[in-house]
Amino acid sequence: MSQSEQLFNEAWRARAVAGGLGDSWTNDVVAALDSDGGQYLATLAKWFTQFPALSTTDRSVLRTRLESFTTSDHLGAVNELSLYQFMRQSGFEVDPVSTANTARPEFRFTGPATVFAEVST
Repeated sequence: MSQSEQLFNEAWRARAVAGGLGDSWTNDVVAALDSDGGQYLATLAKWFTQFPALSTTDRSVLRTRLESFTTSDHLGAVNELSLYQFMRQSGFEVDPVSTANTARPEFRFTGPATVFAEVST
């Protein structure tokens, strides 16, 4: 994976470190890049690579939302990745389901029951 394809790459980190982002979630992460902040970004990057995007466009939208300096956009995408990971680790089969009206996926969980879920923040 090239540097430009990597989530939270050097260019993104340079913009975050430069600051001036107001009340952004990145302020706390940048302040702790050598500890918890760095671990947070590494965890999200790992989860992003494990997420089965439906299309190149869906993956691009998710990446844009994760890298957004706007807290609500970022946390919405984090909620989607977190739910996906939690359900996988809980033994469910999880698949994002494409929706016609939004780039944000709904999820289909199977085993031991089949349910659909929509992530909203």
